[in-house]
Amino acid sequence: MPVKIAQARVGDAPMYMSSIGTVQAFNTVTVRARVDGAISRVVYREGAKVKRDDVLVELDRRPSTRSYNSTEAQRDKDQAQLENAKVDLARYELLAETDSGPRQVLDTARCWCASSRPR
Repeated sequence: MPVKIAQARVGDAPMYMSSIGTVQAFNTVTVRARVDGAISRVVYREGAKVKRDDVLVELDRRPSTRSYNSTEAQRDKDQAQLENAKVDLARYELLAETDSGPRQVLDTARCWCASSRPR
């Protein structure tokens, strides 16, 4: 057998071991969503270090955008109905002054306008 000579040095020597077992992470985290929705994009990489306020995933914006637009449309509809009720109230008040209209219609219009005011 040939003999080789090498100079001694300090350093890391890689050591590999094959074994059957389980690996468990030192730290784990549970991510809880504040809102429901479908995930459209995952921003973080598995095993990456994350810190507070880092974006981890992005949710699909379409359902929340639809809900927002629907709420705005309902608000605009309610505002238009309130304006119409104010016009009707003014009309019924004029009719009531001349005893030309039923008092119940005036009372109903007053109640509707009072209950529809923004709080």
